[in-house]
Amino acid sequence: MSRELTTHEKHKFRQQLHTLRARLLGDVKELEAEALRPTGALSGGATDDPGTSEAAEEVARTLLVSEENLLSEVNAALERLAQGTFGQCEQCGRAISRERLEVIPYARTCIRCARAGEREET
Repeated sequence: MSRELTTHEKHKFRQQLHTLRARLLGDVKELEAEALRPTGALSGGATDDPGTSEAAEEVARTLLVSEENLLSEVNAALERLAQGTFGQCEQCGRAISRERLEVIPYARTCIRCARAGEREET
């Protein structure tokens, strides 16, 4: 059974989440600008193929959604830290392993519940 996270560990995860949040905010701003740029405006409008510009803009929009989702998860993890529920599985209530939090500091569920959820989706 995992012991509760120490104050030092929570501080470390908070710093890690804030760093990730700052990076994601920069990525989101950059991707928003790229996704909202008018067709043909990529590369200074130098492209002769509008399909290439549209494809690049679609990739930027797809990445933007992904980065926004990740940013939302990071913000939720920071909220769980503030509420004192960080590191606790939202499904079963057990502690999320430190190893899992080291890899995915915004994890909402323990590995057991995450795997069970993956099996249900397939």
